[in-house]
Amino acid sequence: FKKMQNPDGSVHFIVYNHSSQQQQTVSDVSTGAACVLAGIFAKACTVFSEVPGMESYTADLLARAELSWTWLMAHPANYNPTSASGSVWSYGIRDDASFRAFAAIELYIATGNTDYHTYFQTAFNRTGDARTAFPGDDNGTGASGSSRHYESLALITGINGITAGYIDYVDTTRPVNTTIRNNIRGAFLTDAANALTNRNRTTYNLPLLYYNDLSWGSSGMLCGNAYVLLRAYEWTGNANYRNAALDVLDWIGGRNPVSRVFLTGYGDYLHGTDHYSFYMFDHLNPVPGYLCGNINAFGGDWGQHPLPHYIQYKYKYYLNIQSAAILEPCLPW
Repeated sequence: FKKMQNPDGSVHFIVYNHSSQQQQTVSDVSTGAACVLAGIFAKACTVFSEVPGMESYTADLLARAELSWTWLMAHPANYNPTSASGSVWSYGIRDDASFRAFAAIELYIATGNTDYHTYFQTAFNRTGDARTAFPGDDNGTGASGSSRHYESLALITGINGITAGYIDYVDTTRPVNTTIRNNIRGAFLTDAANALTNRNRTTYNLPLLYYNDLSWGSSGMLCGNAYVLLRAYEWTGNANYRNAALDVLDWIGGRNPVSRVFLTGYGDYLHGTDHYSFYMFDHLNPVPGYLCGNINAFGGDWGQHPLPHYIQYKYKYYLNIQSAAILEPCLPW
């Protein structure tokens, strides 16, 4: 991330291989990328500031976070660069409003500077509701209708930058707007209750928000749901939320229709998931603990994959084991 940041605080979006020359090329800067860097560096500063001996490291992170924030304030319009071919980048951030709010929350928690808090409150109060305060982003897919359920509040997928910031806002010891905090917590509790209700849809007791969540990235979606369920347990003391989160742990640990472990690091074919990635070279010795793969019932393109037209009960046994698009161990999924 540091390598992607420029001295003025702007941040390049991606490094890619130029198709004609097979050499690495850096994309243009992106307001969304600057938001992500500012938010993550501020969050890291909060975490690492509690570790003795890391004072200079955390100070550097915070300085970089605030530098990118200053650049963002000088560039209020969303900018999402296009690729060399003129197309929109995959995972491009077409609307950075939620990501700016995420950065503001984390910077406020890290510094206590009320300017960041004021920015977030102003943005939130455009609608005054956690679900509608920030517009959704289709993540560059052009998705519409039911397929845009990935923008749902409780899915910690990285597509909607505000979600993790919301949880930190509820839990921080910094002074916060009580009305906003209660609204956010209520929205999460609503999703947690819906996940409990939907556990009865499958014999595996999966806390799904939607009936068709077993598709691309479903390990990450389920773990995102579990993350919210654990927060709901902490907020309410209701053990049903904790137990539902444990069901997710069982699922990724091998209690699923294909009896596969969706975590790297076990070292054998039967008990560890296949590992295929653009980002690691030693596939025989993957970094342990990465979450990757899952039962891909509907295809990686939100229902357009042809296999569902031919395979009966495909959700029971279709596992794509060599598709980098669903097995890459990137942070969101």
